[in-house]
Parts: sequence; structure tokens; C-alpha cells
Amino acid sequence: MSRNKSNKDLDSLKKEDVVQAVVVADNFSDAFVPLTNETPSCLLPLVNTCLLDHTLEWLSNSGVQEAFLFCSRHVEKVKEHIRKSKWGDSTSPLLLNTIVSETCLTLGDAMRDLDAKGLIRGDFILVMGDTVANVNLLPILEKHRKLQKVDKGLAMTVVYKYAGPSHVGRAPQDDVLVAVDKKTSKILFHQKRIASNDNKKVHIPMEVILDRPSIDIYNDVIDTHVSICSVSVLPLFSDNFDFQTREDFIKGLLMNEEILASSLAAYCLSDREYAASVNSWHMYKNVTQNMIHRWTFPLVPDMFTNEKEIYQYLRGNVYKQHPVTLASVECFLYIRSSIIEDDTVIGGGSEVGESSTIRRSVVGRNCHIGNGVKIEDSYVWDGCIIKDNCTIQRSVVGSNCVVGEGSVLSQGCILGQGVQCPPGYTGNTRLQSCQGDDDDLDMVGDAAYIVKLDNDDSDSEDDENQQIWSDLYCSNQIEEVDGDSDESSEMSDESDRSISPVLDDTKLFYNEVVDSLKRGYEDKLHCDNLILEINSSRYAYNVSMREVNLLVVKAILNLPKLESGSYLPQLWPLQTYFMPIYKNYIRNPTAQIDCLQALQELAMAEQELLTAVPKLLSVLYNQDILNEEVILKWHSELEGDSEAEDLYKVAGPFIKWLEEAEVESEDESD
Repeated sequence: MSRNKSNKDLDSLKKEDVVQAVVVADNFSDAFVPLTNETPSCLLPLVNTCLLDHTLEWLSNSGVQEAFLFCSRHVEKVKEHIRKSKWGDSTSPLLLNTIVSETCLTLGDAMRDLDAKGLIRGDFILVMGDTVANVNLLPILEKHRKLQKVDKGLAMTVVYKYAGPSHVGRAPQDDVLVAVDKKTSKILFHQKRIASNDNKKVHIPMEVILDRPSIDIYNDVIDTHVSICSVSVLPLFSDNFDFQTREDFIKGLLMNEEILASSLAAYCLSDREYAASVNSWHMYKNVTQNMIHRWTFPLVPDMFTNEKEIYQYLRGNVYKQHPVTLASVECFLYIRSSIIEDDTVIGGGSEVGESSTIRRSVVGRNCHIGNGVKIEDSYVWDGCIIKDNCTIQRSVVGSNCVVGEGSVLSQGCILGQGVQCPPGYTGNTRLQSCQGDDDDLDMVGDAAYIVKLDNDDSDSEDDENQQIWSDLYCSNQIEEVDGDSDESSEMSDESDRSISPVLDDTKLFYNEVVDSLKRGYEDKLHCDNLILEINSSRYAYNVSMREVNLLVVKAILNLPKLESGSYLPQLWPLQTYFMPIYKNYIRNPTAQIDCLQALQELAMAEQELLTAVPKLLSVLYNQDILNEEVILKWHSELEGDSEAEDLYKVAGPFIKWLEEAEVESEDESD
């Protein structure tokens, strides 16, 4: 998300308006017990940065000027974190006000308390303190205000994200079906599938459909838990004490629209925008993987750190944090004969022993991983000690835990902060470091007690552990879908939103280059600025220089296909505009070969570009981008290639002219 773009959108809002946000620090659930026994959910780490910092960074980048952080549990810890972070500094770009009410037990209570305090002066953005996003909020706020002018009763715009029923990131609690008036964006029906008796069927009342010319029914969206609220939202919570959750509020307004004189609108994010609430282990796993795969850019590990906590981004989505200074001691990441595989993050000051393997996992700062340890699909938080020959699979190890030698943690095992597992421990349950108020907890070690679930039924406990295991299991569901049958692949459409495969580094780099060039051409940005963006993306994705040459040329030649109208009339203005970019990257014979390779691949696939090859070669030759020796050699290598036969013939007239011009030049020199 571009900061300049946010500023531009901010200027479009009224100057006297202050963009406000309400951040609710507590998720009012026990989803992360025992890790939230002593720590608020918003301070839990996600990819070695606490969730609240992710949320505030996003709001700040989106142009939010003032935020109210509503706290109800572990208040002092939240305040202490704010004081020590950049958000408590006087130079912070975001004015952060902490609101405390320890008697609040639900979101509804928090909204009623805010209404009583009278702090909100107008429309505001409502998010939870566990939100990870990169979407620019100002255009959504602007659309909300435009809809308000037409519908005076509009109370809330609910933000959804496309994700089909088989999407790997779709959590059961966010699985909804929504009906929206196509013309007005008004929500007519919203129902969580998990709440219905038969979640394979949803009954939409006829009155929702009647008398409306066009309705969109979405089964491929999820609720991001991001809302744009009118000033009427807080009084509505105060007047209706049965509104305890945001879902209660949405359902209540839809059922009693005429009585409450209030309505809801929908806003669906584009495929390139990201927003999610980390309110369950399923979402924790999903958002972690999305961040590692850079879907949340620019909120990614190697960019969302300060100057003392820099990550090195390597191939295979591996992130290693650079040395940091802690207590005047230089801490380094030592890796001796260990294997760090794809999709892994390792924090600074951590030590990985010999013959240890880490894959698809996050290891926090200052952790000691012993010899012969295997960590897979798991999350090890700061300050942990994993002794020799341990196996950790699909589990979470809280901060400052000690896992004894030869222990096996698997299938949804969760260790609360400070747990000390005895040597040889094997388990898949949740452990906490002390008994707390319950003296009946079973002890497995000096500082390891089995957490008792609310339902004491053993079958229920097994189901709970099975659900956690399912949520933490990082299986490749896309491959499973593709491998079911040949029919499924034939039936799938390329534009189907239900499957979002993880792109490799070069594809992600290419997509960013296309976005930069398209925006640069539309906004008439100087090519020097675009080159800086491309170079930044190159380093971010660790793309080789030859790949950069090839993909930049492909991006320029493909841009006309993204615009309306015919291809060729739009091709030539783009070539002229981006000529400085050609000259920056195509500067030697090797780069010229890359340029011609890009032209060849696209011309063999696109008939319109094929017809433009002679003129394009002429333009690049006259601008000294390509020299004649490289062009002649390239063309000669096409001869005899059956797949490039048409390209060889089309380029023939220019090659003939080039050869004749070379002969004339030699004659004149003689």
C-alpha cells in the first residue's frame, strides 16, 4: 500500500474531518487459552511481531489520524507495550488514546461504554486488535459517505474478502452467505453458515428478492471483521442491549430495519487487497502463511521491523533476522549443519543445533534449538529452549518454555508461557505453567499442568484437540483439490476465486512490476521513481538481474492488454513513455538477449504483438536499446525452429533492411 496514495485519498476527504478508528484490544473469547491467561490476545506474536503492532501499522499507513484503543483485560500490559513502542512516542504518526473499562465482557459492552464517554465525533473505522491488513481504508470510507448521502439510515459498511468455499484461508466462523442489492450495495441478507442447522443449505426469504431488479448473492466471501461505522452505531448498541457481538448487530439491523431505521452496506476487497482477523488458530496459521508468502505486503517480515531488527529474505520464503544487540551483548543466528527449509522465519539471537530441521515454521528471538531437533508446521515463540532430539509438529510453544530432551509435541499441542516439559514427554494437549485457581489440574512436570476444558466430557476434549490439530495442520489443500480427479481440473475456471495458489517469487515480482508500471503511466510518474520501485521489488523477492530484464520487458509489452481498446494503438505511446526504463535495464549484450527473449515469447503467443515485431525492433534499434549484431544473431537462431517460424518470417523485412544498411555503411567507409 502506497503512502502517497493514502495521502491523495486523504486530501479527497473534507479537511475538517479527522479519520478516527476504534481498535478493540480483546477478542472476548478463550480461543488462545492458555496463552491468553496472562497476556492479552492483541499482544500475541504473529511472525515475531505482536498482533497489535500489525494492526496499528496498517491503520497508520491507511491515513488514520486518531485511534482509540479499547482495553478490558490485562490493561497494564497493553499500556506498557504502548509506552515502549513507537506508538507511545510523541513523533508517532498515529494519535493513540487508550480507553480502559475492565467491566466489559463483550464487544457490545465496549461500544456502549464508548458511547457514554462521547469520544467519537463522526464516522469511524472499527477493527479488532488482531487485524492484519494492507488495504487502503480511505476509499472505503469515502464510498461509505457517498452511500450515506443516498441512504440517510446507513449505519455500517461491512468489508468482505473474496475466498471461495474451498479456499485454504476460509475459517468456519467467517463462512457467510451474503445477498446485496447490486445497485445500492445494500446488504439484504447475511448469515453465517456455521450457525444454520444444515450448513449446506441456506434459506433466503422471498421478500429479500422481490421488488429488486438485480441482486448479487455471494457464497465466495469471508467477513474480514473490518467495518466503517456511522456515528449512529454507538447509540444503536446503547439502545439494544441484546447486541453483544458484531454479528448480533448485523443480524438485528437486518431483522428490524424498519423499526431501527438503519441499514447496512457491503464492500468487497479486490483480489490484491488483504484483510483478516486472527481470532482462531485456523486464522493464526493461515495469516502467518499469507504473511510469509507476502500476500500482506508491505507488512512482511523484512519490512515490518525497525533498524535494529532487520530480516534477510531468501529464496523459498525463508527469513533470517540479522544480528541484534540485546543487553550490550551481540547475539547472532548460528546455523551449524542444520536444514532450514521453505516458509520458515527465524528471529535474531536464536541458535539452531546440528542436524536439526525446521520447515514451514516460525522460531522467535533468542531461542535455543538443540541438536537433532525436528520442527514442522509449528510456532516457537521468543526465549524458548528446545533440547536435543525433540520433535515438534503442528504445535505452538509459548514464550520462555523449556521442552525436555527427546520430547514429542504433535497434533495441536499448545504450551502456555513458561511451561517446562520433562524429558521424554509425549503429548498433544494444552499445558500451562501453574495450576492457577484450579487445584484439580493433572501435573506432567514441575511447571507443566494439563489445561482442563470447560466441558469435562472426554469425547469433547478429544474433539477439541482434533479441531486444534486441524486448525494448525499446514497441509497443501490446493494439491489435494487438484489431485482428486482430472474432471475437477477441467471444470475449474482460471478466474475462479475459490483457489488462490501461492505464487513463486518471480511471479510475485512480475505482478508488482505490472502494478507499478500501470499506476506510473496512469499517474504520469517519473520513470526514475518507477525504477526505484522495481529495484526495491527485485531485492525483496531476490530475483536475478536476467530475470528482471526479461520480466520488465514482458510487463511493458503486456500493459496494453490490461487497458480497454485495441492493442497496437496503445502499444506505441507506452513504448515512448517507458523508454527510460528500457535504457536503464537493457545496457549490455546479455540484457539485449533477455529483451529479445521476452519479445519472442510474447510474440509467439500474441498475434497482435507478432504483427508489430518489425516496428518494435526498429524502435528499439533506433533508440540504441538493441544493436544490430545481437538482433542478427537472434534472428539467425530462429531459423529452423518450427515453433518460431511465423516470428522468423515477420521479422524478415527488418532483418533484410538491417543487413542492407550494414553493407551500405561498409561501402561508404571503404
